[in-house]
Amino acid sequence: MTVTGTGFAAGATVSLGGTAATNVTVVSSTSLTATTAAHAAGAVDVVVTNSDGQSGTLTGGYTYTNPAPTVSAISPSSGTSSGGTAVTVTGTGFAAGATVSLGGTAATNVTVVSSTSLTATTAAHAAGAVDVVVTNSDGQSGTLTGGYTYTTGGIIGISFVQAFGNGTNASTNTVPINTIAGHDIIVVVAFASTTPAVTSVTDTGGSTYTLIGAINNGTSARVEMWAAQGVAASTSVTANLSASVKSRMEVAEYSGVGTLGLTATKTGSGTSLNISLTTQSNSAWVVSGFGEKNAASFSPSVGNLRDSGSFTLSTTTVGAALNDNTALLPSPVNNTVMMNSSGPWAAVALELRP
Repeated sequence: MTVTGTGFAAGATVSLGGTAATNVTVVSSTSLTATTAAHAAGAVDVVVTNSDGQSGTLTGGYTYTNPAPTVSAISPSSGTSSGGTAVTVTGTGFAAGATVSLGGTAATNVTVVSSTSLTATTAAHAAGAVDVVVTNSDGQSGTLTGGYTYTTGGIIGISFVQAFGNGTNASTNTVPINTIAGHDIIVVVAFASTTPAVTSVTDTGGSTYTLIGAINNGTSARVEMWAAQGVAASTSVTANLSASVKSRMEVAEYSGVGTLGLTATKTGSGTSLNISLTTQSNSAWVVSGFGEKNAASFSPSVGNLRDSGSFTLSTTTVGAALNDNTALLPSPVNNTVMMNSSGPWAAVALELRP
């Protein structure tokens, strides 16, 4: 910085807001240069003090500003062009009152969590990659070029549900299907105890399946959910088990899914099996898998009961069900099915985003 005035003498010092500047050089009696030190944002007085103690002040002559924000990442980095996707933006220098825009369109529900993180909800926008811009209330902004991609999105639909209740002990459970290439497959497997588990899920098309969630209810019931996106055409899906046991398997194929979202697990006991989660995008679906001991039959309550069934194990029955539900806007979505008898149950839920 350069300070101008009169009467500057060799050895003069400079302070801004009471904080001494560094590298002070008296160029002449009317000019000196210096380097500012760190200071809180705001207007401050500039004071030049000669070595004889005499000083001059420029009241409010210098204004410290906050550093411009930077944007380093956004998660998720893509979402449907209909908007409504909850995102987290990370970077530096975010200040209270900051705004976010994606492709020039303002996001909503912006919350500055800290100077390095904020959350927001995307608005509708044409498909394609767009810049993510965070602007502080002082007008300074930071940009992540092409950081977010709006996808064309789609309407999620269900193609089919098929199931197989393994009435005999076996180390595999196979459901014959005819998948449509590019669709998503959800697999639910229920057991009567917590000892067995699914070690992997495969299909004849070589698709990759990922464990979404697994939960035990004590030692009485276990349910697992696996999923594969963009599957190849297949004629069967097989759950490979850790032991030779009886199991019930439900397989559902969904179309129009863009990304897999939030997950949830829950256990309980009784005749009402229920699980919910809050969707993060418009027109998202929540698909749930249930497993229960003592269940012989299920009936729909909240959502769509796509398939259910049971098998006999010694003196009891073990049931499984696949249920789904949807909401137009981001909101809590509940899936509930009713059983004919009370018993311990376990559930897994997954959000499907268009």
